[in-house]
Amino acid sequence: MKLPSLGSTISPRAWAWGLRDIFQMAGWSLDVTPSWLLPRSHWNDKVRPAQLPFAMKFVNSGAAIHAITAPAALPAFMLEYQCIVMGWIKWTGKFPEFDPVVEWVAQPRIAMSDPSDSRGWDHRVPEPYYLPIGNEKNFTELFQSYLLLAPSKKWPADPSTWPADGYPVHNGYEPWWRSALAALSLAGLKGAREGHDWTAKQLAKYNPYASNGFTWAIPPE
Repeated sequence: MKLPSLGSTISPRAWAWGLRDIFQMAGWSLDVTPSWLLPRSHWNDKVRPAQLPFAMKFVNSGAAIHAITAPAALPAFMLEYQCIVMGWIKWTGKFPEFDPVVEWVAQPRIAMSDPSDSRGWDHRVPEPYYLPIGNEKNFTELFQSYLLLAPSKKWPADPSTWPADGYPVHNGYEPWWRSALAALSLAGLKGAREGHDWTAKQLAKYNPYASNGFTWAIPPE
């Protein structure tokens, strides 16, 4: 259909869903179409190129904590939608000009799921819900901000009481970020596979979700 727009920046997930459709059409729609469909050239020549300047404004912003469309907060599961789509975009190999955007968007997910905590964030709390982003210069500072905010949000606030190999509280979005890490791993992003494998072990522990099919994720092979 000849719609005026297939993109929205109203939320991180809305932007991700728009990108998914646009890049699918740019990569695999027909070259010659009936009058009521737009050909692949439309998506490649007009719609797809328009996404890059918007995204690169964030990539070139100098922000220490990366978040597109919502730079003032990490929006929990919405980040996963972006990472799943971004991982797929890079994995196809068809859109290399978007690689810097993929790597930029993936930063928080990989940093907050790093089992070695090398970036300064404790991986046992991989998905704080709408954590505000202020003037933090790195994930070490962001984690300290999390600890200060945690009591008012009723988040786990004392790392010394958290399990050594697990989460201080079960998070229902675990299958989402596992899938995000799988997609980023398939795309070859450094650190994604390690985060995925640790997360997969945790998901196996919280088996009530298995009966609903939520243990599924793309095998990062």
